[in-house]
Amino acid sequence: MQCIITKGFFMSTETRFCTPSVLHAPVALQGSLRQDRRPRGALAQLAFAAFFLVSVPALAATAPDLGSNGANGIVSETFANTTAATSITGDVCFTTGPAVTPNVTGVTVTPCPPLAETDQNAALADVNSQACTTLGAAVVLNTIVIGANPPGVLPPGCYSSTGAMSIDTGATVTLDGDGVYIFRPGGSLDPAANSQVVLAGGACADNVFWAPTGGTTVGANANFIGTIFRGVAAGLSITFGDSSTLLGRALAFGSTVTTANTTITVPDACLVTATITVNKDFIPDSAATVPVDLTCTTGIVTATPLNASEATPAVFTVTGADPGTTCTATETVPAGYTAIQTNCVDVALGGSCTITNTLDSSTITVNKDFIPDSAATVPVDLICTTGIVTATPLNASEATPAVFTVTGADPGTTCTATETVPVGYSAAQLDCIDVPMGGSCTITNTLASNTITVNKDFIPDSTATVPVALTCTSGTVTTALLNASEATPAVFTVTGADPGATCTATETVPAGYTAAQADCIGVPMGGSCTITNTLDAVVGVSVAPIPIFNRYGIAILALLLLGLGFIGFRRFN
Repeated sequence: MQCIITKGFFMSTETRFCTPSVLHAPVALQGSLRQDRRPRGALAQLAFAAFFLVSVPALAATAPDLGSNGANGIVSETFANTTAATSITGDVCFTTGPAVTPNVTGVTVTPCPPLAETDQNAALADVNSQACTTLGAAVVLNTIVIGANPPGVLPPGCYSSTGAMSIDTGATVTLDGDGVYIFRPGGSLDPAANSQVVLAGGACADNVFWAPTGGTTVGANANFIGTIFRGVAAGLSITFGDSSTLLGRALAFGSTVTTANTTITVPDACLVTATITVNKDFIPDSAATVPVDLTCTTGIVTATPLNASEATPAVFTVTGADPGTTCTATETVPAGYTAIQTNCVDVALGGSCTITNTLDSSTITVNKDFIPDSAATVPVDLICTTGIVTATPLNASEATPAVFTVTGADPGTTCTATETVPVGYSAAQLDCIDVPMGGSCTITNTLASNTITVNKDFIPDSTATVPVALTCTSGTVTTALLNASEATPAVFTVTGADPGATCTATETVPAGYTAAQADCIGVPMGGSCTITNTLDAVVGVSVAPIPIFNRYGIAILALLLLGLGFIGFRRFN
């Protein structure tokens, strides 16, 4: 009787379809058909019986470490071979050798070292410890249906049975997909004559493992793939039929391996397809995207560079890599940042790493110098060729300079500081042009100074000295009252005056004079003016004018005086 078993989702229930006797419904239909025990037609029964249906995905498997046995084609207590055509590409070890020495391309060691047993047992224990998808009792692998695959096409995973596993004569089992394949028959392993195991979809011979509890017999002309472990019980052997091939290993320490015109080839290490994930971390956080490049010691990076950001890491795919391959990620460091990339050096396949970008930060210090000293505070602004000035303007004084922080500046960046020049001062700012990152400079403010010259004019001229006072619309007159004379003008010094400031000079008018001071009103900085003093006339005395004779009057007057003198002379004589 041949049966087909379907498992429930959790593999806790099963339904058997058997011929030619009772046919049971799948688990999903048992509720409605549980009482239906009627036999079905023979064709329907045969159709159900053709395949073993597995309704759940295969459980993932991991490859065991074969240790020192990785290079061995055969490990055995007894190696039996009776034909010269047997060929082994790889190493061989045994205690009792074959009657006919095969062609061995590798090293032959007699006896097998103890480490071969240790490594074989450790690898087998690893295989037996893994969770497997149970296929049922005696299983014909070429009839197994996994999911939507055709019969005999198996995806990677771990498969077990409670009885033997076999492949029908002339049938094919296809291992389809990149991954690890483990088969654990609960009995013998029996690929029949002319059967074959083939690889597809990236499957690799070095990732296929067979661990029966019973013996293994590979039929004549069968082409088998994978590493075969000897059965559990003592004496269980691995036997190859005439002209069979194995792309794998026969590991039977303490037992027998028998070959006959057999070709055994130790497979190459599997090329690995894996991912490397490169995360980004910005300090402070940023939405920026950075191109990241990946190089690996072996294999091909399918696409590089890839962009990475804090929100979306760069996920690289590496194909065809050898085991143990490592990869290193590097980025085009964004301007204004420092990159820490050491975490992304020699990353193992399947791993991840993080490249951290820290925003560069530097300072520019702007000092203040007042001439003369002052406690005044002045707003200073900073601009830079690249980067961001975190706060501008800042106040600066002689006691407290303005210390600017600049982030994200490119190498070679320079900055220029300018101020709002305080009223009444001139500013020397050249020292603060093109200051490099981390530098400092000084803006010097010198109190503005001007003169006003007040001249004196006396009418009539005089050597008198007159006190003159000066007031201005802005600024400070250093000496507000100075003496002025015709010989020595009063020269006033005015500091801190605003542009456009004017001054007015006034005097204490000397007694007896009148002052004309209009020329000294609104005098601009650096200008001069004149105050004129005119002597006043004498007031309160009236003087009659003295008549003035012309020459004829004087002649008449003389004749009169002469006549009077003659008359007087005659009288007294």
